[in-house]
Amino acid sequence: MDQIIEIHKRHNHSHFWIEDEILYESYNTIRGLRFMEIKEVPGMPNEEKCSEECLKYIVKEYYNN
Repeated sequence: MDQIIEIHKRHNHSHFWIEDEILYESYNTIRGLRFMEIKEVPGMPNEEKCSEECLKYIVKEYYNN
């Protein structure tokens, strides 16, 4: 049986995006918008804002291996 994995979102989450094959998360703080590197995603194109379908694909291809 496959284990279901989801990408954790911070409580102050804004959005996920991909730049140079790295998945990032943006989140809001009292000092403004910040970001954090989440995971390398080799072969993925740059995305300004990842859709739910994109995130599901990332989980399937990069987390469930």
